Amino acid sequence: MQKPDSFDALLKLLRDAGCEVRRRGNTLSLRHPGKKGFVRLSSIDGYTEDALCAVLAGKKEHTPRKKRSQTAQRKNTLLIDIEAKLQAGKGGGYERWAKVFNVKQMAQTYNYLREHGLLDYGELEEKASAATEQFHALSAQIKAAETRMAEIAVLKTHIANYAKTRDVYAGYRKAGYSKKYLAEHEGDILLHKAGDARAAAPQAERGSYAGQG
Repeated sequence: MQKPDSFDALLKLLRDAGCEVRRRGNTLSLRHPGKKGFVRLSSIDGYTEDALCAVLAGKKEHTPRKKRSQTAQRKNTLLIDIEAKLQAGKGGGYERWAKVFNVKQMAQTYNYLREHGLLDYGELEEKASAATEQFHALSAQIKAAETRMAEIAVLKTHIANYAKTRDVYAGYRKAGYSKKYLAEHEGDILLHKAGDARAAAPQAERGSYAGQG
């Protein structure tokens, strides 16, 4: 790994790596090859020219910026985090557009709440709780249905195996349950027995339910 001994050497390494370096006054911006926009070196993240020079001179230890957690990244998804976008290199034009966008989003939210009679916080909270309960109930029903579908799929497999091995098992009975016949057709006979037992299980369950009724 190359370690530059000066800020100019660092910029040269960046350019050699394909990065585009742009300076506007005291502000430096970089654009990685393959990326469209420039990223401005920010004092908040410790990437100003003075801070980097201090690190290169051994006067300061650089602490890499921690990545935001997924929870933080998903926060406020309806509105744009303008400050974060500006730190990432967006300009004044983007800031003006984002402010207008956020206002429109808030207006749409307000109109929706008004049209559905949800401006009262207590009523909004009550309906949100009811929707959450309904969601959990539907999720439980879906899981139960998925479990039942999986059981039916297994049952269909056993029934198919039972049908395919019926003749083999009939021959086994005619042979007086011969050990020689069993050795020759053990796989099919085991499949047939498994299918017979699995098909009988739902009938036994239905019988027990009928007895309870």
